[in-house]
Amino acid sequence: MAELKSKRDDFTKTLSLLRKEVKVATNILEDNDEIKRNMKAEKAMQQKRFITKQKTRHMYDDLCR
Repeated sequence: MAELKSKRDDFTKTLSLLRKEVKVATNILEDNDEIKRNMKAEKAMQQKRFITKQKTRHMYDDLCR
């Protein structure tokens, strides 16, 4: 009986570690999607800024001509 209890305790420890690893992996995957969305938004903002700078530069160039 004591042997079975010790095996049970070992399995319980192993399961708890595996559950923690699954939880961490799930959080990483969820964060990865969020990071991708944020990177796309940042890229779009930078592109808009670049276009705005180009328009401003062209406007000044036209005024100087």
